[in-house]
Amino acid sequence: KNKELISSIQHSDEQNARIEHDRALERVILAFLSDDTELFRQYSDNPEFKRWVSNMSFASTYRRTAPNSPQATQTGGGTAIARPRLLP
Repeated sequence: KNKELISSIQHSDEQNARIEHDRALERVILAFLSDDTELFRQYSDNPEFKRWVSNMSFASTYRRTAPNSPQATQTGGGTAIARPRLLP
């Protein structure tokens, strides 16, 4: 678990938690570079895919971790997030 991310979610506002989340997600995606080059390529080259992965991950993490977090956040936690079109 990422202690900085958890602390940010529990002790900061949603915007600062999102910034820390995006940093943590970048580290995770970079770790996939050697194992799953297609995931890395889509994340790096496809802004729609990157936004989708980031929004889905943040909404899930924030809802589970934030104290008294609402089920639906501004990031789309309570709404369906459409899957992106993948690059060929």
